[in-house]
Amino acid sequence: MYFLNRNIKLPSSAAEIKSRFEDDEWQMNDSERSALTAILSELQPVCAIEIGTYKAGSLGIMSKFCKKVYTLDIDPTCRDVYGKSYPNVQFIVGNSEKTLPRLLEKIERTGEQLGFVLIDGMHTEKGVRCDIENVLQYTPTRPLYIIIHDSFHPKCRKGILRANWDSNPHVHVVEVDFTAGTIFPKDVSGYHRHMYNGFALAVLLPETREGDVFIHQNESLIFKIAYWCSIYPYKRLRNPFYLISQLKQKFGSILKN
Repeated sequence: MYFLNRNIKLPSSAAEIKSRFEDDEWQMNDSERSALTAILSELQPVCAIEIGTYKAGSLGIMSKFCKKVYTLDIDPTCRDVYGKSYPNVQFIVGNSEKTLPRLLEKIERTGEQLGFVLIDGMHTEKGVRCDIENVLQYTPTRPLYIIIHDSFHPKCRKGILRANWDSNPHVHVVEVDFTAGTIFPKDVSGYHRHMYNGFALAVLLPETREGDVFIHQNESLIFKIAYWCSIYPYKRLRNPFYLISQLKQKFGSILKN
């Protein structure tokens, strides 16, 4: 249940609360929506990039607080559906592996002041790592903040941790659990014991760092506990849930008798 809408407005009536049970198709929870709004309202970026438009939930917030937004998605209908709603947004269609490097080259060439990047595209280790490392080709002229969504998803998290952050001397810190993720309960249809949500935050500064990048995982213990209760390692012999299920299958009929 989401109590907040796209404007991060708390409900003030019973009718509003009832309406919040309806899915607005924005794949971010309340803490993420609030965090994104707080970050962008403070930064007021001149230029921002979003990788993964989907239903334009986060794009609505970015459009509100950023002077210019580039949003990248493989779905060509995003521009047709949402283009008129966000006049300060340029829609770029195609695989971000190809479109993102070209966009960053253009931004660097024209001197646009890139201040914020939201990575929320392919939820694979390779996809996340590729998007991160493409952004790391950019040399910031002002503080640049990168948010990566679904840092609690095992494949996304692996992509974040395995990205070559040290390749860019302007990366100073990466917090993998800037906001915590979740493991879904039974009442979330089709996603029981799936792990999603969570923001990772990377900070790039114009001045170069000394030493290695500081990479931290604030919720590493919670992630490990959730992982072994999730579907992802389910068919591994060292998973107690898998072992119990196998024992039930093997000895269930004997115990009944």
